[in-house]
Amino acid sequence: MALAAAEQAEKGPVGPPAAPTWEEVQIALLAGEASPVVVRYRALFHARQVAPSLADAGELLERSLRLQSDSVLLRHEVAYVLGQLGQPSAVPLMRAVLLDEAEDEIVRHEAAEALAALSQRSQSPDFDSRRLASELEALAAQTACISLRHTCELAAAGLLMGDADDSGAGPGPVCVCQFTSKDPAPGLADATDVDVPSAAAILADVSLPLYERYKGMFTLRNVGGEVAVTALAGMLLTDTTSAVLRHEIAFVLGQMEDEAATEALAQALARPEEHGMVRHEAAIALGAIGTPIAEVSLHEHLHDSDKLVAQSCEVALATAAYWRAWEELEARIKGLQASLDS
Repeated sequence: MALAAAEQAEKGPVGPPAAPTWEEVQIALLAGEASPVVVRYRALFHARQVAPSLADAGELLERSLRLQSDSVLLRHEVAYVLGQLGQPSAVPLMRAVLLDEAEDEIVRHEAAEALAALSQRSQSPDFDSRRLASELEALAAQTACISLRHTCELAAAGLLMGDADDSGAGPGPVCVCQFTSKDPAPGLADATDVDVPSAAAILADVSLPLYERYKGMFTLRNVGGEVAVTALAGMLLTDTTSAVLRHEIAFVLGQMEDEAATEALAQALARPEEHGMVRHEAAIALGAIGTPIAEVSLHEHLHDSDKLVAQSCEVALATAAYWRAWEELEARIKGLQASLDS
């Protein structure tokens, strides 16, 4: 058995591809549409890990955003990552993208979310979160785009709530849980299974402001479990009030990576009448879950007429393949170790 294990080991390493280097990340993102979407997507989400500093990562993403002219998916993901990086230098660009009426609404939506994430964590005494909130409220009042209006209202509410909580003296609330994303609204602190029914009721209450419903949603995500997933999946398919809310539900289901959400996400992806941002997030979530059923659903929409959806399925399948390679490698290592120990 030990000899067989040694022979297998001699075949060389088998598993997922190595993470791109900083140089490779720069080449991929600055090449724009000359680089495949999957390559750019992977480079984008590795930029933070391989860049010499967060400032370097932010500078690269700022330079690369307009170069992704062929892909709403990539432009909006660049805006998302810039918000998560927390570099104040990105604020002018995100404001410009938000106000650019020629830009796709999904990219503008992500720029608004990024501004809120950046602003809530700004340590600069020169940054006026109330002023930005007023600008967002003004845009919400005048835009004809419902999803953009909802996003601006959410971002403004988050800024004002953060300002009231700490007078702008530090970072916004951070989830004390396994999730590290900077979220548009905080879940209930120290929530447990006991809080799930009330959080689900808040999420479902259409009379509440969207910001409050978001708090219920993130509480469900933070607690997790079958009941929480069922509540989130149900709202994904039954809500008719806000595509922004439904897209965020799909996003958190992807974060949770619970296989129980697969059917609801597949249904959301399959709805041609659903907003593209919802179908996009459903696809990305299915890629994170990565079950065979999830991959079947992604393959079915790999050539969707909505380019955002098609590209989302493409990168989601690549994500699923990446993590499956890791699982196979881990299983192979365990098998080799067992053979050596026998």
